[in-house]
Amino acid sequence: MKHGASVTCEASERGSGDAPGPGWRYAEVDSAGVSLVGMLVSLIILGILAYVAVNFLVSPSATVAVLTGTSTTPSATPTTGQTLSSVLRLAVVTACRADFTSVETAISDYRAVSATNPPSGTAWATATLGGGPFLQSWPTGNGAYAIGWNGANVVVTPRGGVASVGNVGTPTPPTGCYAVH
Repeated sequence: MKHGASVTCEASERGSGDAPGPGWRYAEVDSAGVSLVGMLVSLIILGILAYVAVNFLVSPSATVAVLTGTSTTPSATPTTGQTLSSVLRLAVVTACRADFTSVETAISDYRAVSATNPPSGTAWATATLGGGPFLQSWPTGNGAYAIGWNGANVVVTPRGGVASVGNVGTPTPPTGCYAVH
C-alpha cells in the first residue's frame, strides 16, 4: 500500500450486502485527490469569509442587509439620514472621547506609581522619568479639540466650543468632546 493511500471495500460478484465479509475485496484509493478537494473547499470558504468581512468594513449596513435577505437599493444619501458631515463629526467626537480616556488612564497610572497627581502640563506623560512614559505621545485632536491637564483635572477644549473640566463633556448643552465642529 502506498503512503497516503486509503483503503475502501468493494463488493465482488460473489457477495452482496452492506457489510464487508465473504465476497468483499479491498482496493487501494489514492488520497491525493481527496486532499486537493479538501484544500479547495477550505480556500472557497475562506474566500467567502474574507469577502463578507471586507464588505462589512466598507458598508456594514449593506452587508447586514445582504446576510439577512433584506432588500437594499442604492441611494445618494445614507439610509439612516446621516450626512457625511454628521458622520465625520461623530468620528471626531469618538476620537476625542478615546483621547480623553487615554489621558485619564495615563493619570491613573502615574498616580499608581507616584502616589500623587502628575504636574500640570503634558511633559510628564511622555517622559521616561518616574515610571514613564505613560503615553507614547500626547493627543493632539488634529485642530478640532485640545486636551490638557491642569494638575487637578483633564480639560477638553473644542475649537469654537465650550470647554469641559474633569469630564469628557455633555451632549446637551454641548461641551467638551460633544462641542467639536
